[in-house]
Amino acid sequence: MDTTAPINWLITKAMAPEIIWARYADAFGLDALKETFGEHWPPERARHGETLWTWRDSALPRRAFDTKDHPAAWLSLMPDQFDPRQVHMSRGVWPEWHGRGLGRAMRDYAEAWCRERGAVSLYIEVRAKNEQHLASVMGDTYWVERGVFYHHSAPENILARLFMHRIGG
Repeated sequence: MDTTAPINWLITKAMAPEIIWARYADAFGLDALKETFGEHWPPERARHGETLWTWRDSALPRRAFDTKDHPAAWLSLMPDQFDPRQVHMSRGVWPEWHGRGLGRAMRDYAEAWCRERGAVSLYIEVRAKNEQHLASVMGDTYWVERGVFYHHSAPENILARLFMHRIGG
């Protein structure tokens, strides 16, 4: 796979997010993902208000019934249940697609989606255990840290909640 060639991404709304999440868990290992996303991952189905998209290289064939076929990445956006003007983003990139700019492309897509809907905030939460991703987003001026939260009062479950500062001003 040529990792320098530009990619024409095919972005598709997922009809069955649980299948995408299960294939993602197969690629990374369920234990590793529970450490990254929390003990209740993967969800059994999309959560209320959640929309999930898959990202594929449009030049590659899709094998609909092949359980090993998977997209390059997934993106989930979900309005906050207490303030729908705030949108939670989560995303995942398959290992062989790391370093191809998908994180930035998905973030840009999410920002445009939020702007179209009048959202004032886009945020992500990153667990301290996910050191690589945490270091990446903490060093990215796109995100502004607004809080650090503890989950179940255990230091290993520290969450950094990062907000994009561009929406709404």
